[in-house]
Amino acid sequence: MQMLMLGDCTLATSYLPSHLKHETRLREALARRYPGESFAIANEGLDGESVAGCLRRYERTFARHPSPDYVFL
Repeated sequence: MQMLMLGDCTLATSYLPSHLKHETRLREALARRYPGESFAIANEGLDGESVAGCLRRYERTFARHPSPDYVFL
């Protein structure tokens, strides 16, 4: 399952160690709930991003990743 996270610093969590980042915690929770399933989670959150900036890079971001099954904004 392909998942894409897109947003600002509240999603990016660049200040956290990798084991506490949203994508890591989500992957771990899904693995516990759905053992044997595969989850690819890309976090495209950027520190200091505005809504306008997010919308400007929207298509470029999607072009860099396989078609996601779920998108978190």
